Amino acid sequence: MDTVNVLQNYENSSFCGIQTSKVEACVSFTFFGTCGDNCAWGLDADTEVLTIFGSGEMTSYPWTRDNYKYLIKSVDIKNGITSIVDYAFSGVSSLTSLTVPDSLTSIGEGPFYDCDELQYNEDNNALYLGNEGNLYLALIRLKDKSITSCKINENTKVISDKVFSYCNSLTSINIPDAVTSIGRYAFYNCEQLKSVNIPGSVTSIGGYAFKECYALSHVCYFGNTDPGNGNDVFPYCYNLRSVSVTENYTDSSFGRKSVSNDGTCSETSSSSSSSMSGSSSESSSSSSSSIIGSSSSSSVSLHDSSSSVTDSSSNSSSSASSSMSESSSKSSGSTDSNSVKQQSSEQNTVLAGAELSAKPSNWLVKAIACLLPAVMLLFLY
Repeated sequence: MDTVNVLQNYENSSFCGIQTSKVEACVSFTFFGTCGDNCAWGLDADTEVLTIFGSGEMTSYPWTRDNYKYLIKSVDIKNGITSIVDYAFSGVSSLTSLTVPDSLTSIGEGPFYDCDELQYNEDNNALYLGNEGNLYLALIRLKDKSITSCKINENTKVISDKVFSYCNSLTSINIPDAVTSIGRYAFYNCEQLKSVNIPGSVTSIGGYAFKECYALSHVCYFGNTDPGNGNDVFPYCYNLRSVSVTENYTDSSFGRKSVSNDGTCSETSSSSSSSMSGSSSESSSSSSSSIIGSSSSSSVSLHDSSSSVTDSSSNSSSSASSSMSESSSKSSGSTDSNSVKQQSSEQNTVLAGAELSAKPSNWLVKAIACLLPAVMLLFLY
């Protein structure tokens, strides 16, 4: 096979019409060509390494034709390349490793489809690709889409297309401050997703990123200009009336959605959230103490009332007992039924007076009512 020696990124040199800027060494390519306006590729058949270099966006993937893809086991994307095109490495079934540069800003749809041997860096149910300096630079896909929440690695810069699409149980997502771009359809059809905070570091959001997120009702963006870049970001999000922004936001819309500076996206919102959480706990604790205190007071009051009722009951019983003794004495000297009726009437009056003065509870009233027939029998005998 013919080979070509390429001095990569050496100043004032070019390869396949691609002007390069600066770097160290020569490499040997068996197959080579262009893959963008200012991007080139070369495949070393001996080492089975595909190298992509230059600058700007990758727009094609010619290495997948003419059976080149069966020779590729590793891909090294050099710094300067800003994107990986849709389906760039689809069907490269022998691919086991891939390095992405810090310059990367976007990853298209399905670039690693059918790359079953590709090794990812895993963190919290998510699979990433990166480089030696940052293993979690690009979020590629999830291991399981039946999640309710996801914590993206704090070093992640790029969220690929469709990563969270059809995560129907996802209710919350934490987007870290390092993220600069969110891919197309990234959260498509996340039906339970209710709110999202998007950091100001995000400068690019692909079209339909939050399409058909029916429960989405609150979005905060902390940047200054529209990261949607003309894309429709929130189609069919019926509950989202507008995107909340800070006072420094300069555009009139966000992803074709109206914006509002309603104060819910202040720079201190995170601390406010923590404060609210703390206040909630404190309030809960205070409320509990108040309830316990009130309960204790109520117990004391009930106890006092019980004592009062008991004392009143004792007084009533004493009064009733004295009256009964007196009435019994009077009735012993006379068997006249009128006298008995009169004494019974006097007894009723005494009991009624006791009831009014003592204000007994219902059970005491019932007890006295039960005792009344017995008292009447005493008079009769």
